[in-house]
Amino acid sequence: MEQTQTSTHWNGSLRLEKDVVQEWKANPSLYRRFSQMEQEWKQQFIDFGCGKKTLPLTYDPFFKQIFHPDIHPERLSQLISALLGIKTEVKGILPDST
Repeated sequence: MEQTQTSTHWNGSLRLEKDVVQEWKANPSLYRRFSQMEQEWKQQFIDFGCGKKTLPLTYDPFFKQIFHPDIHPERLSQLISALLGIKTEVKGILPDST
């Protein structure tokens, strides 16, 4: 299936879906992960790469990756600090009780 749709990228340049995917292919690790996604998620990432849409950062999988306290404790600390208006520091996570 040839992808020929265009859109205006965030910097004003036109991006073709095929160009976005080709760019990802240049990074084997990235493209491997992209290839393993379900078709719905692939399309969301393509739309993001073309500048058509933003990623759903409030969805649990995205939030958990971006703010995972074991991987990026400083990000979660900064977010909580900004929301509460006081300096906070994440020390660890509580075990899941389910």
